[in-house]
Amino acid sequence: MKLKHIAAVAALAAVASAPAFATIKAVSVGSELFLVVGDNNGSYVLDTGVTFQQMMTLAGSGTPGTLLSQSVVGTSGWSTFVSTRPDLFNGASNSVNGIRWSLFVYEGNGGFDLTTKHVLTTVGTGVSAASISSSLNANSFDGSFGASTGLILNANGTGTHRTQLNGSSYNAVGTAGYAGDRFFNWGSAFTKIGNKVGVDSALVHVNPTDPEDYDVYVGAQAFENVKVSFDGQTIAVTNVSAVPEPETYALMLAGLVAVAFMARRRRDI
Repeated sequence: MKLKHIAAVAALAAVASAPAFATIKAVSVGSELFLVVGDNNGSYVLDTGVTFQQMMTLAGSGTPGTLLSQSVVGTSGWSTFVSTRPDLFNGASNSVNGIRWSLFVYEGNGGFDLTTKHVLTTVGTGVSAASISSSLNANSFDGSFGASTGLILNANGTGTHRTQLNGSSYNAVGTAGYAGDRFFNWGSAFTKIGNKVGVDSALVHVNPTDPEDYDVYVGAQAFENVKVSFDGQTIAVTNVSAVPEPETYALMLAGLVAVAFMARRRRDI
């Protein structure tokens, strides 16, 4: 067990020493969300430039509005990805089939304190914060975040990641930068994070609750009013205002009726 974590520390140390223009980051502070779109033959990765801390703050603010909107059209690797895939909508959410997408970021110092490690991710249809926190222990989490982040970091030297801000790339299956089925099957069968293109997702923060017990289940929090979508052209994160329950509408209507009645009664008097 210790050897695995020493390897993880070494891997993150190597990332920290990478050139400043390597824009996909997995560090203690400043890790950036990335979009992955892929299938069993290849994957596309886009660095959004939005950090973990920035998105946590925005998502938790409760203020309605667009938190992130970024187009993939015209970016490096996207035309290659779509040219051999006439149907972007052939995937299945929470599945191992077809084209899927996910927005993901890991942030942590690579040390032995599990509570310093965080993942912010979209989740497959049917997967929730509750299902993650009741099925994923810290040991599985620790292994999964390392594997998933490692897959993406391997793409860092491809495409335009090292030559421009918010770079992107395409990597075919069999290459070091490929992030396909293994990436979307993050964690376990209950924590698949891939969705079919066109299907919206929740945004979930996952974080171990004990600094050293690998058998304890992780904590998971969903941002209830945040919707993440990818329509095949634009990745968007939106903080939507809560929709009132029918009972709320009924109370509002009753209040308006009462106010109108009182106003009319005063006029009659």
